[in-house]
Amino acid sequence: MIHTFFSTNEVGQRSRVELSTGSGTTIQSGITILTSDQVRYSSVFVMRYSRDDEVSQPAVDTYLDQLPIQILLVEDDAAVRELSARILRWHGFKVIEANNGEQALHRLGDPSVTIDLLLTDIVMPQMSGEALALQLKTRFPTLKVLFTSGYSDDILRRPDKWALEISFLPKPFTPTSLVERVRKILSQT
Repeated sequence: MIHTFFSTNEVGQRSRVELSTGSGTTIQSGITILTSDQVRYSSVFVMRYSRDDEVSQPAVDTYLDQLPIQILLVEDDAAVRELSARILRWHGFKVIEANNGEQALHRLGDPSVTIDLLLTDIVMPQMSGEALALQLKTRFPTLKVLFTSGYSDDILRRPDKWALEISFLPKPFTPTSLVERVRKILSQT
């Protein structure tokens, strides 16, 4: 599979690719850059995707498959949120999406709505993932929480900062690692 990346900048305007971010994302996603070439002020990259990281058919998990699992996914980056929701739904989970903590609380306004897992970014505008998790734990005491972040996991190494048991998935993550981590957390009693 070949992907072409291009800039929509006017001729004469420079476009910059964040190579460190791009390199980290491609390595963690199992993508190998085979060639690159500069053609008339643009770059062409040929990439090979690892079959190991492709999303496979959902694994059968008798414990989880017997339960209607509902996940509250809170992520301020729309692309990450939409892709994560699609992956989780494809694996049979019900997903409520929110782009921040306040919207998440609003979506849970109906007292009949229950959730089994909160999947939230740690750093978000208006309300942090931790603040949201602490608030939801008062309503759902058995709620499982999975934090995600593109920032260094050093922020998770400060035990005084966290009042919750930590489950963490660093960004960028693969579809496989997302589903595996969610299933692992949900299967813990």
